[in-house]
Amino acid sequence: GTGALVRRGVPPVAAKVRLMAGCAAVLAFGAAVPVAPSSWSALALASLFAGCLLAFITCAVALPLDLFPASALGTVQGVIGTGSAVGGAVSTLVVAWAVEQHSYTAAFAGLSVLHPVAVVLLVVLLPRIPKGSPHP
Repeated sequence: GTGALVRRGVPPVAAKVRLMAGCAAVLAFGAAVPVAPSSWSALALASLFAGCLLAFITCAVALPLDLFPASALGTVQGVIGTGSAVGGAVSTLVVAWAVEQHSYTAAFAGLSVLHPVAVVLLVVLLPRIPKGSPHP
């Protein structure tokens, strides 16, 4: 995990982003679940993707601790929580629509691009933090 990267000298923010990128690369293959050759392989893939999603979310929730001063963390986490709740509500409707209008395969294909896109946005939008600086 990120702890091993940090022990090797990788700054905490970079360690989290690297782990998230690795998870996103695996999650990009999420469209394989509905076309898996057997129930067991679909279950194995879904389990792998669930583990990657858990690691991705853990890093995403912990990342603000490295980016913002302690005095702003409550507000930052509140904004993240609000965005997550709204995103969860909207995604439920979008996935339901995709399944009804198309198929589970289409829904999984659409979902498989979300985490890679999120990592690209994170890399592009994340402020450059000098090594050794706890906060921007």
